[in-house]
Amino acid sequence: MTKDKGKNGNDDQNSLFGKNGLFENIGKGLDELFGTVGETWSNFFGATDSDPKSPDFLSNLEEALKQQQKKSGQPNQDPDPKATALIVTFQTGIHTKDKKYLTHAVVQYREDVFERTENGELLIAYTKACTFVGNLENSLEGLKRQPSSEKVREARGLVAYAAGNHFAAAGNFKLAEKQLGSKSRIAYSLALHKCGGVNTNKLKEILSPLLDKSGVANAIIGCAYSKEGDSKNAEEYLEKAAELNPTSEKTRLDLMRTKVLNGNHGEVNANMNQFYVDTGSQLSVDEIESELDNRVVEMPNLNIKNVYTTIDKLI
Repeated sequence: MTKDKGKNGNDDQNSLFGKNGLFENIGKGLDELFGTVGETWSNFFGATDSDPKSPDFLSNLEEALKQQQKKSGQPNQDPDPKATALIVTFQTGIHTKDKKYLTHAVVQYREDVFERTENGELLIAYTKACTFVGNLENSLEGLKRQPSSEKVREARGLVAYAAGNHFAAAGNFKLAEKQLGSKSRIAYSLALHKCGGVNTNKLKEILSPLLDKSGVANAIIGCAYSKEGDSKNAEEYLEKAAELNPTSEKTRLDLMRTKVLNGNHGEVNANMNQFYVDTGSQLSVDEIESELDNRVVEMPNLNIKNVYTTIDKLI
């Protein structure tokens, strides 16, 4: 096989092969799982020249596992060495942060994983690997095949929300509503709003544990009241949101617009300098005046930048 060269003449798969490569680290994981007989797994994989994109790669790894079991005198120790190989591969790829390889692996070995839905450890390792590389479709498929505990339902809700499937997110969050974490409560309330037909009291119920500490939670309630045409209650919650998160330009503009609607234009003008100091806004005076006259108060956005970190804690 001819390997592609980088601009410095180095193999573009250095992160996979040789000392400290992905497969030497896989070998170290196998050393920990099975112990060593003769040659260590880390030496075996550190020296290998196999191509992980080859269709024979996993079968070669499975055969190596079988041979190692025979050397150890425990040939029946692992009834499914392919599953073990996959688990170690996914876990090691995450540990070494090799997203390039994992992106390929979660697609190539998808059917091998889903043929083994009774293997909970494999499903979890696969789901985490998919989430780690941002393959949310396969991550959600992995979660659907796991037993439906409240934590798994919460994880499904977060992945569905991050993927833009708000109906699936809301449905899963509802089934785990009593034990949701802070990020999940925010996502749940926004998913319900996007689905339509939810009233502000329900949002307050979901977000009640967060209202003393989260500017975003208060902003959601304030925006919900604004959508209902209740600018008085909207101002109360947007005021709290601005106190908790004074640097948010969006929240401050929403509050200023609401105050104008409530006839408090003078208060807004009196605090204009502080708005610029707190938010660092680059809006001109004319642009601010346009916002005060025409702004539509909208729900905040929740950008789940690293859903993997939360999923890793849940499952």
